[in-house]
Amino acid sequence: MANERLALGARGEAAARIYLQRRGYTIEATNYRCRWGEIDIVASQGEVLVFVEVRTRRSNAFGSPQESVTPRKRERLVLAAQHYLQEHSTEPNWRIDLVAVEADGRGVVRRIQHVENAVTTDDLPSTEA
Repeated sequence: MANERLALGARGEAAARIYLQRRGYTIEATNYRCRWGEIDIVASQGEVLVFVEVRTRRSNAFGSPQESVTPRKRERLVLAAQHYLQEHSTEPNWRIDLVAVEADGRGVVRRIQHVENAVTTDDLPSTEA
């Protein structure tokens, strides 16, 4: 079961990369890992660095791909993006997008939805007392 899930995720990420490249994005990195978690795809669109979370689902029985990005995951995505920026000593314009991939029961991609600015720094918890 875990292998099937990993294979579905890998197919979804591959479909997302192709989708983005066809729309003019340049893939800079994939599966960037740091202590805060993983960023599936790091791409650039012109002067903007885009961190992409890919969510692949066979059905919406447990919610849509967009709904599966929890507040904790949003926070970790922002922290991982900030870590990437620090590690690469760069301060470009940046954003975090979501690419939702829907597949059929055999894992064949049926639909891809791209949500720009799906996660923002506003998703970090407030540190005010």
